[in-house]
Amino acid sequence: MSRIRTTFVALFIALPILSLVLGLLAWLRYGVDLPYMDDWRQYFRGEAGSFSPAVLFHPSNDTLYPVGIALDSAAVRWLGGNSIAYQAASMLAVLPALLMLQWLLLRHVFKDFALVACAFAFTLLMLQPGSYWGLQNMAFHQAVPLICILLALYVVVVSRMSMLWVGVSVFLLGIVSGMTYISGAFAYLACGATLLLQSWVQTPPARSRQRTAGLWMTLAGVITSIPQAWVIAFYQKGTHRADAPLAMPHEADFWFYLLGKVGRSLLLPAGHPVFSLTVSLLALALLAWVLWAAMQRGKREGSTATGGARRATAYADGFAILLPLAATVAAYLLLVAAGRANLRDPGMTDNLVIFSFGYLRFHFFWVTLLWPWVAGFAVAWLGYQLPRTRTWLPYFVAILLIAGVVRGAGFDHMNTQKLLAAKRTDGVNCIRREADAMRPIVCESIELRDLRPALEFAEQVGASFIWNARASAQVFTPANSAATTPMAILPGDFIDGQFIAAHTGKLTSVAVRVGNFQETSDGQLAISICNAARCSIGVADLSNTSDNNYLEVRVASPVTTQQNEPVRFRISSRQATRPVAVWLNPPLEGSASLWRFHSASGSDRAIPNQTLRLEARYQKQ
Repeated sequence: MSRIRTTFVALFIALPILSLVLGLLAWLRYGVDLPYMDDWRQYFRGEAGSFSPAVLFHPSNDTLYPVGIALDSAAVRWLGGNSIAYQAASMLAVLPALLMLQWLLLRHVFKDFALVACAFAFTLLMLQPGSYWGLQNMAFHQAVPLICILLALYVVVVSRMSMLWVGVSVFLLGIVSGMTYISGAFAYLACGATLLLQSWVQTPPARSRQRTAGLWMTLAGVITSIPQAWVIAFYQKGTHRADAPLAMPHEADFWFYLLGKVGRSLLLPAGHPVFSLTVSLLALALLAWVLWAAMQRGKREGSTATGGARRATAYADGFAILLPLAATVAAYLLLVAAGRANLRDPGMTDNLVIFSFGYLRFHFFWVTLLWPWVAGFAVAWLGYQLPRTRTWLPYFVAILLIAGVVRGAGFDHMNTQKLLAAKRTDGVNCIRREADAMRPIVCESIELRDLRPALEFAEQVGASFIWNARASAQVFTPANSAATTPMAILPGDFIDGQFIAAHTGKLTSVAVRVGNFQETSDGQLAISICNAARCSIGVADLSNTSDNNYLEVRVASPVTTQQNEPVRFRISSRQATRPVAVWLNPPLEGSASLWRFHSASGSDRAIPNQTLRLEARYQKQ
């Protein structure tokens, strides 16, 4: 091989690795430590960091994902839920694994090193910006089944494991795949069933091995698909979202949305839908032709092979990899199109617009695993039919791909992460602003619900992002926010007690979570706060409160507190004819409950195992 050709081969191998490194550096440069959308789920439930079976097997978002929840819980336990560390770790675990498996499989099938390098260069499409890293921490869960599937194909087609260990290995990989995400269950089932069916056209040396592996993979797929199907059919009541029914294959929307994922996987421009749709259809036609050609040549090689049959039937091995992989991707795309094609504005009815809508989000990722194989087989077939092209065609195709990736901003990781970071940065600023104003913390750029209970639980488990999101003057008193109990205060009743100050400074106001009995409470809420020397009283009108949200009460003059010193507290209603409720929480383990309830009749009693969850604001220094 000439020096120039060697340089090009090295370039084709190095560019995917360079793209991975650029993606990692972009995330480390612009990443923001804050959960995003679905990441908040476990904090709202009070389950972040838990390995309880009830938590691990709690269905959410159309899926049962104990493996994914376990990974998230481990990140909370050992990384403090730090988004930057967690996404960097998952990126370094998932992408190198996929690149290595693709390389090993391609190297096994295509013996010519230049052809392997050419095919490997197409992994650049997998590494394009805007995939699983940059927003949700948990998004990478959907890539874990791909590792399981490629590793299973490697075990079956390439490894020299005994039949027993092949069966055990692919079965266990199937359980991991199916319990990581719903797509992993059905895709693994499709992969195993396809491997089982296509084993009938294989030569005898490979037939029994692939048939046995296919049976074990299909069994694992069935075992995991049954509970996943139950989640969709019964737990989710047959739909992803109540206002968006499942799309069906007889609807044009279904297919145009699906084709949008194909177009995005090829880095085709969304702004030119006619061109991109045409190229996407041609790419799928090429895939179908490659599958047919690989099967025919594999059968031809197998019928003439002698002695070293495994080496002679490289194309049969390639077909045994590509056909199950294509079935895997097809199953995934069908699931995605069914669940997400209708999650759009009702006014979006034009088919080309729906095609462009399919470009959104990361669901294109699975499709990118096919293109190295399509390119490798197509170039190999042309080289076989036109021998003179063998010396230059792989280089030409790879260079053409690289030009397309550059044109399609496939290396623009920095700008992509910078744009994605703006959403998280807006979320941080929103949390600080709303918390500082003692209002419900609704920040739609990162989560649609009031974030206050999630932030309280995050503080309990020591999540790292709480320091990023907390308003500078906001301090919570210690309490378990996972469970709450309302206590009604009638006119003339009051609650008193004390809490241990968590901050040294001048306390200017406190917020307590109140219930206004469906906006019927009246009068004022009065709060008295005392240190060892003096007390200060504040009142707030109850007529305009938000039910079951925090009400801020400013004291008449600041009260100086010392960290770890007791502060006395009294809460009552004034000029009221209707009750108001305050929400109580269990005290943290190891802390005492020091609150008492005093009724208007003169009786009083301790409030066992409950404390007030207060949000105190201090003067900024």
